[in-house]
Amino acid sequence: MQRGLDPIFNEDTSILILGSAPSEMSLKKQQYYGNNGNQFWKIMFAFFNVPFETDYDKRVALLLNHHIGLWDVYHLFERRGSLDTSIKTVV
Repeated sequence: MQRGLDPIFNEDTSILILGSAPSEMSLKKQQYYGNNGNQFWKIMFAFFNVPFETDYDKRVALLLNHHIGLWDVYHLFERRGSLDTSIKTVV
């Protein structure tokens, strides 16, 4: 079983973006949307009209400063590869 990432939130979080389970690259990096091909972070920085950052802590700070948290629905799961359609067992 693979274990998902811990949620990102604080006492000011009012919006929660939910994913299914982190990709293999995200698990390896221990970062949400850690695959360089994923556009999530670029979209968030563009949405808030601020210069794009590659530093993960600054990415997380952007979300938290805008009251946004991240979490995945599956805490424990079995999957081959990174596709959601490959998720077999979930907890």
